[in-house]
Amino acid sequence: MESMTTMKKILNECCGCAVPAYPCVPSCPLREVTHFYCDKCHEEKKLYEYDGGEYCIDCIEKMLDVVEGSDG
Repeated sequence: MESMTTMKKILNECCGCAVPAYPCVPSCPLREVTHFYCDKCHEEKKLYEYDGGEYCIDCIEKMLDVVEGSDG
């Protein structure tokens, strides 16, 4: 199993929409945008809590054992 740490980054996504030549205002929601990344593949996707970590559905499926004969 991979590391059990939350992969979270807060990025400044300022787009310069304020008055030109002035910095972004502190209340701008784009100054601190939170991004979450899968603990296993490190891609930014929708995450689910599973077995103590936060994983995308693709990685969770890879960690599960398929029951033989149940694949329809």
